Amino acid sequence: MANPANMEKYFTPKTILEAVEIATDNIGFLFISGGTDIMPNKQQGNLEFTCLIDLGNIPEMQSTKLEGDNYVIGASVKLSEIIADGYIIENFKALVDAAKSVASPLIRNQATIGGNILCENRCVFYNQSELWREAAGYCLKCGGGICIATGGKKSCLSKFVSDMAPALICLNAKVVLVDQDSENTIPLEELYTGDGIDSKKIKNGTILKSILLPINQGIRASFKKLRQRKALEFTSLTVAVSVDSSGTVIIAASGVAPTPLVVKASKTDPFDSIYKEVNKKSRIINNDILDRQYRKSMLKVYLHECLKEIDIQ
Repeated sequence: MANPANMEKYFTPKTILEAVEIATDNIGFLFISGGTDIMPNKQQGNLEFTCLIDLGNIPEMQSTKLEGDNYVIGASVKLSEIIADGYIIENFKALVDAAKSVASPLIRNQATIGGNILCENRCVFYNQSELWREAAGYCLKCGGGICIATGGKKSCLSKFVSDMAPALICLNAKVVLVDQDSENTIPLEELYTGDGIDSKKIKNGTILKSILLPINQGIRASFKKLRQRKALEFTSLTVAVSVDSSGTVIIAASGVAPTPLVVKASKTDPFDSIYKEVNKKSRIINNDILDRQYRKSMLKVYLHECLKEIDIQ
């Protein structure tokens, strides 16, 4: 992309190693690829940086391929490319459904799967203009002393809003992280902290290189998303559910807590016990355009619908 913010320092490395080296030499940098989350946050004054390192020209981060027991998706692959990928359509339909649910076709042509996984937590009291936040009072996430949504002073409960993450977690996805010293592979759900302010366990200078999807798991999966306007809103509630050939059920949700909600069960477990565990882990508060109680009700509805679609209930 062209220099998206007329930055004084804007780099377009051709390799991951080059990107990491640039990062070590520049204070106040930020990695960018699609930029559909970063740039609006900058315009609202929620992000500050003086240097952009664009990862969108690194070939290994832009490709998809079968490699051993995994289907490898580069972190800079566009959501529109996920939707059109023949192998993903045939083997990971829930991931296609998740990608289709994100924003509009225009944004999906720019937004990347890695960017969606790493998008910032959101809250109606935080994702506003600087003028609005100053008038309403600064919350914990922007340096204030109180969570406006709850009145609490200890915990930020800004909601995790990635749509791709729940679908990927249900497919047992792992992520590959690269920094100056090492390359590590971890389960996707371990990427997140549960803290609404500092939401990801990814240190400065680390690059999300790729996503690994295990193949031949015999997985059936379903995906549901709640939002007020399909082409505009971030999620108010996302639910993905899968069952594999061994009968293990994975439920993953976003929009219900500062981190992905993940619950594992068996296909023989009754619905009430599964829902009880899911409801216990959720932390839905009034920090969304849709009412808390409505979202709690729809969590139960979507869970039931997803389980039914994969022939569990």
